[in-house]
Amino acid sequence: MIKRTTIAGALLLFIFTFTLIGCGSQQSAIRGTWERVTPTEQLGIFSFFAFVEQIEFLENGTFVLPKIMNTSGSYSFPQSDRISFQGPQGTATYKYVVNGDRLTFEADGKTIEYRRTK
Repeated sequence: MIKRTTIAGALLLFIFTFTLIGCGSQQSAIRGTWERVTPTEQLGIFSFFAFVEQIEFLENGTFVLPKIMNTSGSYSFPQSDRISFQGPQGTATYKYVVNGDRLTFEADGKTIEYRRTK
């Protein structure tokens, strides 16, 4: 009985550690300041990203929209290819990819691209 408990405990510790490492790598890849390169005209007036020219992801899990009255909130990764923003207006989740200094979101059937500036 003790052996099973020890093995189960070790397995849970391994899974927990692996999950933390995975989230940490996603967070470090996205950390920094990003400037939108996709023209507003391609997004549509009702798209959230039409208003987000610049976004900054901080190490503590906070995002800041400096050009929108310094609006801020938190971000998390519910899945390996998804990012969730929690802010004053609620929560929104988008598919995303970080490839070097390129950050791409998919929203409303459109692709929105940002470039890292810092």
